[in-house]
Amino acid sequence: MFDPHLIAIAVQSLLFLAGVYAVVLKAGWTAKDVNTKVDAMSVELRELKQIVIVQAVQARDIEHVKGEVLMLQRTVEDMRRGAGWIGARRIVDGEYSE
Repeated sequence: MFDPHLIAIAVQSLLFLAGVYAVVLKAGWTAKDVNTKVDAMSVELRELKQIVIVQAVQARDIEHVKGEVLMLQRTVEDMRRGAGWIGARRIVDGEYSE
């Protein structure tokens, strides 16, 4: 009545369709996993951006303070050698007339 070859072809076709359906489902699940991972990475990148900004501001402030310390060292060195506002006679040079 039923040809065994037709039954085998029908079973093979059903197995093929089930496999395709499983691949489509797995792809959907994988896409959802990828989306959640990308969202998590986006949040981490935002946090990392804030950290980098804070570090850049701190580095700029450190460089500014280094410059100020260098200027103070030069001023103290000039004063030690008598080239600054304080003269060797312990009076203020150049600011007030005698």
